[in-house]
Amino acid sequence: SGGLQNRRLGVRFPPGLPSLDWQTCDRQTWAANWVIDSMTEQVQDGASPLDAAKLAAAAGIVAAGIAAFYYFSNLPIWLRWIIVFATLAGGALVGLQSSKGREFWQFVQSSRVELRKIVWPNRQETLQVTLLVFVMVTVLGLFFWALDWLLGSLTRWLTGQGG
Repeated sequence: SGGLQNRRLGVRFPPGLPSLDWQTCDRQTWAANWVIDSMTEQVQDGASPLDAAKLAAAAGIVAAGIAAFYYFSNLPIWLRWIIVFATLAGGALVGLQSSKGREFWQFVQSSRVELRKIVWPNRQETLQVTLLVFVMVTVLGLFFWALDWLLGSLTRWLTGQGG
C-alpha cells in the first residue's frame, strides 16, 4: 500500500528499477553498461580544481559588488543597489557553472517537481482545520485557566494564606 498516499498527503513511491541479470546478458550489453557506469562514476567523483576556481570567482564577484556599494558612496542609493544585485546575479551564474552549482540547480528543479506532487487542501478543508485550531486553543485556554484557579485556591486553603 502507499502508506501516506491514503491520507491525501501526496507521498508517492517511485517505481523500482528493472533488474539486469549479468549471467544471462551478452558481452556487448555488459560492456555498454560497464562504460556507462564508469562514466557516471567519473562525473560524480567530485569537484575539480577548475570548479574550485569557479566558486572562488563567484565569491569574488559578490564581494566586489558589496565593496562597490561602499566605494561608490557618492552615487545614488538605487544605483548602488543595482550594482549589488547585478553582481549577485553574476556570481550566481558563475557559481552555477561548477559541479556544486549544477548539483544545487538539479536539487532546485527536483524540489519544484516534488512541490507539484503535493495535494494541497481546498478552501473548505483549510477553513475547517483553522476553526478547529481556534476552538481547541480556546477550550484548552479555559481548561488551564480553571485548573490554575483550582490549584491556586487549593494551595491557599491548605497553607492558610490569602483571602
